[in-house]
Amino acid sequence: MSITIAKLDEKNRLVGIEQVEEPSPNDIVVDSNIDLPLDGSYKYEKEMNAFFPLGYGFGPLSSKSPISNQYALYLIIKNLNNPPEELKLWASWYELNYKRQDEEHRARKTILERAR
Repeated sequence: MSITIAKLDEKNRLVGIEQVEEPSPNDIVVDSNIDLPLDGSYKYEKEMNAFFPLGYGFGPLSSKSPISNQYALYLIIKNLNNPPEELKLWASWYELNYKRQDEEHRARKTILERAR
């Protein structure tokens, strides 16, 4: 009696099935009537021992964020009424190290967009 195992690509996407007599310890045994598409649109998550559709839980980004995550965090901290001392220290560190860089990047981006 043969056993059906999943064939995965290098990114753990389901791309086929195979019949074997004896599965190896690393093989993923699946139902012989598996109804998932074998086109790489499902990814195997070992920790959960399950297949999930790619993009599960969130779709692709519509575009790149107009500001960096660091700058967004900085703005949040600066607008808090009484942030913890650790956040004040981080905001000061950010101002010394990255604020001008982020502002210059945003200004360059605005100039390029206007030139189009």
